[in-house]
Amino acid sequence: MADKELKTRATSALQTALAAFPGKKTLVADASFRSLLDVIASGVGGKAYFEAQAVARVLLLEQPLPRASLLEATVFLLLRPRPTNVTLLRELVLGNQGSTFAVAWVPQCTSTCELEMERQGLKGLVKEMDLPLYLLPTEPTVWSLCRENDFQSLFVEKDLSLVTEVAKSLLELGMTRATNMVALGAVADSAKILFESVQSKAPAVPAPVTFDQCVLVDRTEDPITLLVTPLHYEGLLDAVLGMNHGVVATGGNKHMLAATDEFYAAVRDLDFDHLVTVRLPAVAASLRDDKASTPATELAKKLNELVQTKQAVALHLQLVEAMTTASNVDHKAIKRCVEIEQSIMGLGKPRDIDAMLEEALLRDPPLDVAKMLKLLCLHALVLGGPERKPFEARLQQLCHSYGYQLLPLLSSLTTSLRWLQPKGGNVDWKWSKLRKSLDLLKGAPIENVLDPQDIWGMFPTIGYAPLSVRRVQVSVGMRQPNSLPIPSSSATKPSAPPQTVLVYYLGGVTYAELAAYRYLNRSQSKYSFVVATTSICNTNRLLQGLMAAQ
Repeated sequence: MADKELKTRATSALQTALAAFPGKKTLVADASFRSLLDVIASGVGGKAYFEAQAVARVLLLEQPLPRASLLEATVFLLLRPRPTNVTLLRELVLGNQGSTFAVAWVPQCTSTCELEMERQGLKGLVKEMDLPLYLLPTEPTVWSLCRENDFQSLFVEKDLSLVTEVAKSLLELGMTRATNMVALGAVADSAKILFESVQSKAPAVPAPVTFDQCVLVDRTEDPITLLVTPLHYEGLLDAVLGMNHGVVATGGNKHMLAATDEFYAAVRDLDFDHLVTVRLPAVAASLRDDKASTPATELAKKLNELVQTKQAVALHLQLVEAMTTASNVDHKAIKRCVEIEQSIMGLGKPRDIDAMLEEALLRDPPLDVAKMLKLLCLHALVLGGPERKPFEARLQQLCHSYGYQLLPLLSSLTTSLRWLQPKGGNVDWKWSKLRKSLDLLKGAPIENVLDPQDIWGMFPTIGYAPLSVRRVQVSVGMRQPNSLPIPSSSATKPSAPPQTVLVYYLGGVTYAELAAYRYLNRSQSKYSFVVATTSICNTNRLLQGLMAAQ
């Protein structure tokens, strides 16, 4: 019910804003709103939703600017309140003075942006409004602000304006101080303090769902899950094909993989090898057998179901083929990365790991820079990194291999985030202690990938349990800090309703973590987890965003 209400709020708000400007129009959106537009349109008609609002086409506000021939007489812009967007808006207005321009600031215009509009001479020339779009349901019990480059803003630029959006999104959910709220991380703590300071003064909002507990989590509290490649189907769609908020592109076509699709919901969390070698062939065989053995009258009744299943199997076979092709084009780089990650996470000798990293660094063709940096950061966080001299030599080799334009990004990783450090360089990070106290590593491959018995099913070769999820389990009382599950109380009635827990990630959540929460919701009945996030992230998007901003 909450998912439907949040979706209706968002689509109605955008529909009302667009209706204020009748007639055919061009929608020009902030370049970081690709996912937001896809999520809004999903389930309400897709492209037809925008056509119903008389939107002729959807373009992005980025260089080079959209050509005049692509713009209608009315241009409606959907923008985040940033000075850089105001500069681009001015160029667009000056180059198309025959069009009428209106801008909707998401979620609202800031004083900085308002001053920039005046400075650029756009105040009064462009119609303005605020469009309070906050959490959008990307699938049942997963809600996102869809704010790309959120990690960079929060943890590198130290711009806490997004913290205000997080606090307002909690108010939009009707949350009060009666909900037990825990913050994991400095930015999360800022959001908690801000929410508690404004909640009593804010107007009451009908709550689509009542939460018993809320855990705010900084992305930087768990860099490990971000740096290790998940091996379940949905995780590899993200890692290999760059799936973002359920949208994956292959062969020039975009596909929205919705959890409401029963077939996708059944296979998304499966180990990739099992899916390819067992599940998909079995489904294809059953389709053939059904057609051959089912009487004609029964077959007619099942025809629609069979057609849908056949289409679903065809789509996922296409996606599997695209993943295989991408891996081959990349000279098996994903496979090699996974092998090195496994060694780093506890299955290899330090000398062998150093040799693997050197081989990856000198590889011809070279690894993608994001993959190489991911391996080096994981090595530093899990094993402490090399001594200072080899560390500096490795950074120098990175610059030789990928260019000295990498220096600002390396500065962010070594200074702002401290993920890339020589041995002893990050004394505040205690991986060994966390690993043991929270039971993060099984220490051996999972024998039964269909029944992993815990939240390490997304990493079957190493048996890794996502750190952030473990910390949430401890925070809500589901596990003890010594890694043991809380014993069930005999006084607790089996029929007691579960505690509803909102877990809110600031800086992005990974598909592996989402799969872990789905496992918890399936495997026990005491807690029901809902995940909110500023975005759905992976290492590649995160590092590309950091590089683009330098």
